[in-house]
Amino acid sequence: MSRRFYTKEGTIAEGATLPSAKKAGHLISVTTLLDEVMKNEGLMYYRDMQVVRAAYSMPKFDWTEDDCAIPITTAEWEKRVLLKADEHRKQAAEFGSGVHDAIEKYLNGQPCENHQGYIEASKEWFSKNIQKVIATEQVLVSKLGFAGRCDCVARMMDGRLAVLDFKCQGMNGKAPNW
Repeated sequence: MSRRFYTKEGTIAEGATLPSAKKAGHLISVTTLLDEVMKNEGLMYYRDMQVVRAAYSMPKFDWTEDDCAIPITTAEWEKRVLLKADEHRKQAAEFGSGVHDAIEKYLNGQPCENHQGYIEASKEWFSKNIQKVIATEQVLVSKLGFAGRCDCVARMMDGRLAVLDFKCQGMNGKAPNW
């Protein structure tokens, strides 16, 4: 797992390790802190299910040019299963990043051609709940010793400030549940 640390000014402390971050007075990122303290059972289950699905669909043999099956070693099969499972994770992460970028552009009044279904599904929630977008992709630094980049800081319709974290897992074009 990669760890991220921030300076007290809110910039990423490149190459920092836990010992060097402590010595320099850097702040641990919220995501790193949560990963260390709480193991996300939902993400662990998702990861495990990707491995199971990959194993179920992965043959334990290769085909020759003349359609003969040649067994592969268990070690080679395990390697292929893990690579296939990780491929799905990478695709999901890339998709989520694309949705985040599209929503950020929408909130900043910039044109965006991608992920219109997610933007359309989110517009109603935004118009009912957000009075004003104050910042997107903003690093926030806490006096409590941690920092992190949030998706959005907004003034809500009731006047409160809110830190928003966009999630697209399971939305499938439906309105978000923020």
